[in-house]
Amino acid sequence: MTLLVDIQAQNWMNNQQVLEILPDIPRGKIRFYPELGNPSDILMLACDRLRPGLAGELPNLQLVQKMGAGVETMVNDPGLHPDVRLARIKAEEVALEMARFCIGYVLNDVQNVTFFRLNQEQCRWQQKSPANVRKVKVGVLGLGQIGGTVARMFRTLGFPVVGWSRTPKQIEGVDCRHGDAELEKVLGLSDYVMCILPSTRETGNLFDLDRFRQMKPGAMLVNVGRGSLISERDLVVALDSGYLDHAVLDVFRNEPLAQDDPLWRHGKVTVTPHVSGWHLEGGLSVVQENYVRLTRGQPLLNQVSRKSGY
Repeated sequence: MTLLVDIQAQNWMNNQQVLEILPDIPRGKIRFYPELGNPSDILMLACDRLRPGLAGELPNLQLVQKMGAGVETMVNDPGLHPDVRLARIKAEEVALEMARFCIGYVLNDVQNVTFFRLNQEQCRWQQKSPANVRKVKVGVLGLGQIGGTVARMFRTLGFPVVGWSRTPKQIEGVDCRHGDAELEKVLGLSDYVMCILPSTRETGNLFDLDRFRQMKPGAMLVNVGRGSLISERDLVVALDSGYLDHAVLDVFRNEPLAQDDPLWRHGKVTVTPHVSGWHLEGGLSVVQENYVRLTRGQPLLNQVSRKSGY
């Protein structure tokens, strides 16, 4: 069985690094795009993005292994045969990085970091009390591997945490809620909202103007999930109208963000270029493990439901 590896984000990992994390797959069984050889030999494709039309060139393809977490574009790819399975990685280091990202921006606000920086620029000595973390609530939307890690780390730091997911979850020390009816309640309770939901039919434009109106006045939104979760136009209106105080955005509908996009210059928006979870290498052992499982006809790790989208 031959594995085809296609890495388009070359600033992330090169072919030699891939070989180093796949030591148990015979070198003769690994090909790197665009060297397809005989396409009929290729049963598994590992990629960071599914190149348009590539799946159709591989007549015996059985598995697409995403070298990352988000699979929404693959699930909806019209060129991917319904019988081809999808799997993703779950890297603990990525979850920890994303949790640290969320915590960093919340602590920046809690500790008045920006306030004091601006004071220093004006040589102004003005004290301001930090927020009492036990009296502000962090809401975490999405309680999978990453969201669960985020919720637990905030809880460890003493923040009261309320979590929300589509289906019931249990995390020690976290007020876990689920279902559409509870989402509005979670938003109304939360001073800081961490959005870590996948991109599905149900979550597209989840945050529109009506949803922003449900948020607690003065709240901050941090989106490290998917850009499609937020109506960016409605976000600007919501910020200007005071429905929320600030938005930290690491993901966008169109990346890179266009230079003339108003989000760049909005005083209540922090833009980061999709960097909250970076070091995926620790989770890539699943590529090798799923290669072995595919050859043996065993259940795959982290297989994605193409119906639900995650």
